[in-house]
Amino acid sequence: MKARLYLGDCLDLLRSLPDDSIDSVVTDPPYGLGKPPKTVDVLEAWLAGEKAQQMYADANYEYPVRAGVAIHPTIAGYGKLNADTLPISKIAANRKTASTLVDKVGFDN
Repeated sequence: MKARLYLGDCLDLLRSLPDDSIDSVVTDPPYGLGKPPKTVDVLEAWLAGEKAQQMYADANYEYPVRAGVAIHPTIAGYGKLNADTLPISKIAANRKTASTLVDKVGFDN
């Protein structure tokens, strides 16, 4: 049995070969076949990507964190986003008090 290896873009190479001349194609995902990436790293990279940012901007009316992603017209109508300067640790420190106030005023009722 003979094997021939080709190095290049799979789709380009396949187009250049005669029909029915290939028995198997093995591709290397972008992250390599070595140590697989952590799922959280792959998810984080995808969520920060242009496609996901646009999808969330359109479907959830979220302000995109990625520059160049179009802001949904509804969100754009609110004006320029001014990022909160309060550290997340301060917000977290007040979580219990905030939850108590939400319950006290019946916000979810």
